[in-house]
Amino acid sequence: MKQMFSKARQDRSGIALVIVLGLLSVLTILALSFSITMRTERMAAEYHVSAVSGRHLIDAALTEVMTDVLRNSLGNSVYPDWDTLPPPGGHTSSNFHMVDVLERYVPGSMLDAATSADNPNPDWIEIRDPTDDKFMGKYSYLIINCSGLLDANTVGEFEDQTTARRYGADVGEVRFGNLVLDEARDPESLKNLRDQIGRFENVPELIAMGTSGTIEPNFPIVQGTRADNFHVFSRFPTGYGVVEAAGVVARTNSAYIGGNPNTEWNETAIKTVLNETPSLPIPDVDMFYDVMHDFASPGYVPRNVDGVSFKRTPMLSEIIVSNTLQLVSSGPDTELVLRVHVDVETFYPFPQDPDSPPFTVQIDGTPTVQTPFPPLNAISLVDGPTPAQPGHSEFDLRLTKFVYESRVNTSVFPFFPPPFGIRVIFNGIDFTVNLGSDVVDRLTPSWPNDAFQIAGAFPPLLVDGDFLPYGTARGRSVNDPRMNYESSQWTAETPTPGETNINVSGSFPDEVGFMFSAQRPFASPGELSYLIYDETKPWQTVRLLGPDPDESARIVDRFTTRQPTAFDRGLVNINTRQTNALAAVFWGLPVERHPIVTDDISTAQVDDPLSATAAKALAEFMVSAIDGQARTMSEIAQYVETADMAALGSDTSKFFRESAIRNSLGLLGVRHNMFTVYIAVRTFPENYDPDTALPSGMTEEDMVMSETRAVAVVWRDPYLSGSSSGHEMFVRFFAILTDFGSF
Repeated sequence: MKQMFSKARQDRSGIALVIVLGLLSVLTILALSFSITMRTERMAAEYHVSAVSGRHLIDAALTEVMTDVLRNSLGNSVYPDWDTLPPPGGHTSSNFHMVDVLERYVPGSMLDAATSADNPNPDWIEIRDPTDDKFMGKYSYLIINCSGLLDANTVGEFEDQTTARRYGADVGEVRFGNLVLDEARDPESLKNLRDQIGRFENVPELIAMGTSGTIEPNFPIVQGTRADNFHVFSRFPTGYGVVEAAGVVARTNSAYIGGNPNTEWNETAIKTVLNETPSLPIPDVDMFYDVMHDFASPGYVPRNVDGVSFKRTPMLSEIIVSNTLQLVSSGPDTELVLRVHVDVETFYPFPQDPDSPPFTVQIDGTPTVQTPFPPLNAISLVDGPTPAQPGHSEFDLRLTKFVYESRVNTSVFPFFPPPFGIRVIFNGIDFTVNLGSDVVDRLTPSWPNDAFQIAGAFPPLLVDGDFLPYGTARGRSVNDPRMNYESSQWTAETPTPGETNINVSGSFPDEVGFMFSAQRPFASPGELSYLIYDETKPWQTVRLLGPDPDESARIVDRFTTRQPTAFDRGLVNINTRQTNALAAVFWGLPVERHPIVTDDISTAQVDDPLSATAAKALAEFMVSAIDGQARTMSEIAQYVETADMAALGSDTSKFFRESAIRNSLGLLGVRHNMFTVYIAVRTFPENYDPDTALPSGMTEEDMVMSETRAVAVVWRDPYLSGSSSGHEMFVRFFAILTDFGSF
């Protein structure tokens, strides 16, 4: 019995041991599991903290790129001299490429440059706490210059199968079509899609159109392309730039010259802009304002008929005086009849006016005639004006004739007099061109008394015979008839009735003899190129292309024909290196010496639009010639001359070849920089510092805790807001990328 109890106790002791060991095993497993779980949670927390830290650091990295990299790279330049900007140097990692995962944000025309800049792989730059120099992580970047692209939210806004390109008054005129843009489908498709979706918000939306097939029938982008020349944002602040030592300083007060000058212009504001420093090559601001007003206001009466005028009217150009004599019997006596012939030549240096106004020419008064005869009878007008109206057609000269007569009894002469002189004096007498009761051109001469002195041998007159000429006709003519109000502008010249005056000349022969006055609102500031700016320089107008020794193109910078706003959208940067983008501006523009004469330019027929082939050739030349160097729109004239514009055709005149700039100026700008910035940030363990050596066999890649990538669109104002100020810069679009590719 005793043995039985002893054995039972031994059995129970064995079971207890098994139970204890089992419990210990369970506890060990639980402890191990807990430990593993805690370690996993700790690591997950560390990685989460690292990821959150990475998202915060991406903001810091972007700020660093904007405030340091971009500012240092660009300085005060107006346009980058690079297409892509990677960090300096390279590293040895072979598994990191920005463009591989972010290419959907790269417009197609920039992809090759971006890929090239992405090889070798970019360097990683340390991020340290500025307060204690603690290492926080590393970042890398790739910046792509998108400043010269088209804005997909405005291009082709007025496009349809029948609407022609106009005069650059609205950004919707920029063309959308595959003759210049390889990625474009039919002209109306981009506008139609915008009408459906509102607006494009990012570049991937555009690229998806060319790479996806889900709604292909509505795509404006040809499938398989990448929207090569498009972005979705543009911002051109209004105003103009003044080049100073510190950079180009913005002036915000561009003057508005759209609309009717009589009701919509602010004369004080316009003259203020004209008088601002640096000074323009305009000696007389009042004169230039009058000329601007004449060009843009309706009707034919100039603002200042006794000054430089620029209405589409015949202009007094030459005065020719000649004499004829006749002997006539008068009862028992014989009378000497003196006739003074005054031919007034008017020049109409304009295109044909479809209204053909009935202008007339008048001499308001009777000239004084001085002779060696005894006093003449009163001189009076016996014929003229002939014709009653000069009846000008385009670019022609017409004569209006006046004949005055006086008589003297020859019985006072014992014999015919020897050679003598006759003076015809017009001082104080008005020569006028009139339209009804309105004077539209006037000359009140103050010439010397001998200005029209004619001398010669007495003609062999027969009583009751014909009139015979006496002496040689004398003439006075003006070089540029816009300045004909001033007597000093008239010089004694051999008469050239009905032909170009001998003294007509200018510094630039391609301007001489031609004028255009619209007498409707300016279509664009480019039409200022039809105006003279200095009355001491006949025939010399504002030049949009070189040579421009006076830098007169700077006048155009200061004006706008759009109602003033803070900024414009949809313009194209004249410094662009994207040839097709610039060709889209030029394609279809009116190539002409002057627009059609009409009160409504919006409906004018464009007879000779620039072909797509010529637009591309012109864009290629402009991109090469300007090479991103134009700091203001007027500086086009420093890089491109009229002789360079062969793509427009064989006409070499200034006004014809400037049409490419004149009719595009309202679609182009300078004040816009835009960059797509790709940023990658890496975080590391809290106690890691790159200055500390790693254990053998480990690389920095092994220490990376997280990697965050983002894309941003950054806008920069290339102009300074003041001589001591910086360049405004802000983020227009920002996205953290998940899975390194979604958006």
